[in-house]
Amino acid sequence: MKKNFNHNVTKLDKYITQKVIMLRKDKNINVSKIAEILNVTDSFIKNIESYNNKYNLYHLFLIIEYFKGEFSLNDFFPKEDNYKKVKGFETYSEFNKLIEDLKIELNNIVGGKNEK
Repeated sequence: MKKNFNHNVTKLDKYITQKVIMLRKDKNINVSKIAEILNVTDSFIKNIESYNNKYNLYHLFLIIEYFKGEFSLNDFFPKEDNYKKVKGFETYSEFNKLIEDLKIELNNIVGGKNEK
């Protein structure tokens, strides 16, 4: 019997996954290399790419770190013109607050300062 490990994957999680897939393909990086960057298995990445799991902030940080500043956290989230694709946000300012909160959380994860 096949297990379904959908870890409450939201529209935002799917959007982030699509951005990572696009980045991976643009940079000619295969699933194995992304798995190596994140210190996870190939099957973990395949589960994410089939929307049965999701990236977390630490994963995004590791991707950003690997590309040495070529990307920022903002690159993984919808811009002002398409934020409504993500369930639960009526205004861009609501969505932007989430992004700012995520940046603070990411800085806390990596030992940065809690700045806005």
